[in-house]
Amino acid sequence: MKSNQFIDEMQAFEDEYLIKDGRLSGKFFTPEVVGKHLVKQAVQQFLESYVKTEEISICDPFCGDGRLIKLLIKELRDNGISTKIKATLIDSDSSNISESKANLSKIGENNIEFKFKRKDSFVHYGLKNSEVYDIVITNPPWAMLKIDQKHIVESAEEEHVLQYKTRLKEYSHLLLSTYPLSKPKGGFASLGTNLARLGVELSLKVCSTTGIVAFVSPASLLADTRSKPLRKWMFDKYSCSFMNYYPAEARLFERVDQPFITAVFSCRAATKCKVQKYDKDLNLLSDFSIAITKDFLDSLNWAFPVQYNKDQITVLTKIISSAGTRQISELENESFWIGRELDETRYKQRLVDSGDVKFIKGKSITRMHPKVVEMGLMNSDELKLPGSTQYSRIVWRDVSRPSQKRRVHATIISPGFLTGNSLNVLHNHTEKRESLLSLLGLISSLVFEFNMRSMLATNHISASTFRSGVIPNFEHENNKLNNLVLEVLDGKTDKEYDLEIMVAKLYGLTKKEFQSVIEGFDKLTENEKNELLSDKRWAVEI
Repeated sequence: MKSNQFIDEMQAFEDEYLIKDGRLSGKFFTPEVVGKHLVKQAVQQFLESYVKTEEISICDPFCGDGRLIKLLIKELRDNGISTKIKATLIDSDSSNISESKANLSKIGENNIEFKFKRKDSFVHYGLKNSEVYDIVITNPPWAMLKIDQKHIVESAEEEHVLQYKTRLKEYSHLLLSTYPLSKPKGGFASLGTNLARLGVELSLKVCSTTGIVAFVSPASLLADTRSKPLRKWMFDKYSCSFMNYYPAEARLFERVDQPFITAVFSCRAATKCKVQKYDKDLNLLSDFSIAITKDFLDSLNWAFPVQYNKDQITVLTKIISSAGTRQISELENESFWIGRELDETRYKQRLVDSGDVKFIKGKSITRMHPKVVEMGLMNSDELKLPGSTQYSRIVWRDVSRPSQKRRVHATIISPGFLTGNSLNVLHNHTEKRESLLSLLGLISSLVFEFNMRSMLATNHISASTFRSGVIPNFEHENNKLNNLVLEVLDGKTDKEYDLEIMVAKLYGLTKKEFQSVIEGFDKLTENEKNELLSDKRWAVEI
């Protein structure tokens, strides 16, 4: 098979029939400030065990306009490395290759040999290709290998669209069979193939046993459940020496609303990883070193909370590892059900003027508030109503952006409502909302959300991520906890401070540990923090 066969066929369709949008192709070139910092760390790690050789081989398998290779060459030369450099730049887009050639021709040095290849790196390196490099530096495409109908122009013929989707599925199957570690854990083919994840796997595999890999990636790589198999392999086979976290609010990539990381990995053992976190203005918020061992990652469910500082990671480890806590998933062994009810795609077509089912979706609810805004009515005769609609339920919004003050938005709804899939549902087969009050208080707490945030690197709180969250062992009808939740639901917002403190104590946290937790919520006001740390409130026994 030719390495460009799939990409050429799909490119021809996309050029003619796809709405032009950089987000679809995942083309987000690395900002210079990020690239410079990454290459400095990459070269620092490379020089720690560098033995002078006749040449140094470097590669960017997703080169874009060649900026990372250009920065890398400059950093090597600035550090006194005069050895011949053999640089390989690969990209499936011919315009990117042309731009790379133009950019790198300005270096004007004879001791560098460039190879520019217009190829699909995923297929090229998957065809038993034996090329390896001393330094691999890259920013793989941030895209899912799928296409929504809304991105296809109306003039596209159905036959061409069907052919394109068939080839897309074949290409996806090829990639996942070639890079099996990037196959989503528990995923479905319809969810698409994550090219950023595949790109990291590819880059690590084409690195020499004495080399290093430096890459840019969405932060979901370190947290989401679908990346867990790849993550376990990465940290088992390679050592991470540098990790940097940039928040979504930094807006360093146009039209991208998600946090991202840069990292440096190598086959050589690294005693500790230097972790740096930046704010939206690129001010350094935290800078520490930590040993990323298998035991450490296992204690954190193999999700590395790069957005937290060292003290916060210590508290998180205590929360997850405590004998007094358990995962939400264990509730499913006690008659609890977690899931979603109705696909709300084109839900407006199902609405009627007079119906017996009240339909709601994510924006219908408010955090810890009883009021629910109906989106309209539906007829039960025209629906296959899930059995869950006859019970009281805890619901929480699926969409949850990192920039929000609070990310877990949950409340209790009464029997009779039907929820769209922008809401996740939890219930225990009873109409009594009293049996859900304590649980609502726990999952709405800062401590639970602190745990959740360590696993959230996208704009969603999926049911699978939610199941991995931990809660204290509790009585379903803890009267004191229930009463506090009821008071908050009744609009007594001052009682939420007492609720938060009570839950923190149920988790076994000290006031100092709880302070580390609330420091992870940068949109809390000073007054809110003071109330949450009030000596008077903490003096109350639970």
